[in-house]
Amino acid sequence: EVWQSPRKTIALEGDSVNITCSTPGTLHGIYLKKTWPNNSDVIYYEDGSEPTVDPWFQGRIAYSGLQSNLTISLYHLQLADTGGYTCVAIMDDKIFGPGTLVMVTDSPPPPIHTPKTHPALNHRDSQGLPHLPNASLRSFFPDQLPQAANTCQESWPIHFALPTALAVGFFLIGLGLGAVCVLIRTQIQKLCCAKDKSPVFVIYEDMSHSRCNTMSIPNQYQ
Repeated sequence: EVWQSPRKTIALEGDSVNITCSTPGTLHGIYLKKTWPNNSDVIYYEDGSEPTVDPWFQGRIAYSGLQSNLTISLYHLQLADTGGYTCVAIMDDKIFGPGTLVMVTDSPPPPIHTPKTHPALNHRDSQGLPHLPNASLRSFFPDQLPQAANTCQESWPIHFALPTALAVGFFLIGLGLGAVCVLIRTQIQKLCCAKDKSPVFVIYEDMSHSRCNTMSIPNQYQ
């Protein structure tokens, strides 16, 4: 087994990085290989022998320690040095380490902002949850809490009165419509009754009066 650190690192162009390869047991030697995006032997180190260095890294590489725990330093990094680097231990077989991702950039990475923890969050209840008393809530939201309370108190009568007003309004509308319907029905019934009745004309003649005023003319031919 081969241990390798760090697993990833970011460095500015011109800076340096350190990669450590460690393994127990007896070794014949150890490589640091660049395995991505291209393959190359950065350095081969063996105790008691002169290390072999890739020409690309000549004058930009240093090492310290033994082959069982070797730290390799890469200096004057260039953008082309970005890639994956793997420690390979040479025993009876080749043992590969987990690898190190080196990112070389020409601009510094953005700062990482760590959020500040409010002191009230350091107090935990019996279940391990943050305990926030009213005073702490006011310190979080000094202005919002009174406004929120007043808003709730003001909105409560409005929410209660609106349904009541709607119910009363619908009741009055229904009552008015019912009265109009009854009135229209009554008028229709009167009209129907008036059509069913036929007009009766009575002619009365006072026959006794006409007889008294009629003169009797004698028949001259009698």
